[in-house]
Amino acid sequence: MRSARGSRRSKHGEGEGAGTTTPLASFHRYSSGTKAPAMTITTKSALLFAAAIGLPLGGCATIAGTVGQTYNTALVGAQEVPGPGDANATGTAKVTADATTNQVCVDLTTQGLAPTAAHIHQGARGIAGPVVLPLETPLDGRSSKCYGVDKQLAAGIIANPAAYYVNVHDAAHPKGAIRGQIGG
Repeated sequence: MRSARGSRRSKHGEGEGAGTTTPLASFHRYSSGTKAPAMTITTKSALLFAAAIGLPLGGCATIAGTVGQTYNTALVGAQEVPGPGDANATGTAKVTADATTNQVCVDLTTQGLAPTAAHIHQGARGIAGPVVLPLETPLDGRSSKCYGVDKQLAAGIIANPAAYYVNVHDAAHPKGAIRGQIGG
């Protein structure tokens, strides 16, 4: 990469991409036409400046790497506790927990059952645990929604996703028809 003065810039190492900075703007002359020292604003410095003065950065993962974690799980009757769950029903859950925005987003799909309820529970594999988040029931086989939650719940899912599970209920299986651990 070339700096404002035409020479290669690299923070570390040699060659293309070895710690190079990407200028967003360079300033070379005063309005009178006299030369001024070149000033390069990099993406990193612009983001740090924006954070320092309190500009909202939305879901910018660059600031602290804390924007949500996403988990995918299969939902099956064999995982239900206490069982038995529905051996013929299946589903999927995509769960994104974000402790920065205090949200948990869930995309659910189901096949082979008529759901009556869906939840996220706290409980390790093989353990029936308490409901921590009621979910939109996938009445037509699908639901997708983001929920505002306490920071502790989002952070707990990120810290230990295997301690949480998604399950879907139907009339024949009021304690749960299909289940999947969020963390695998």
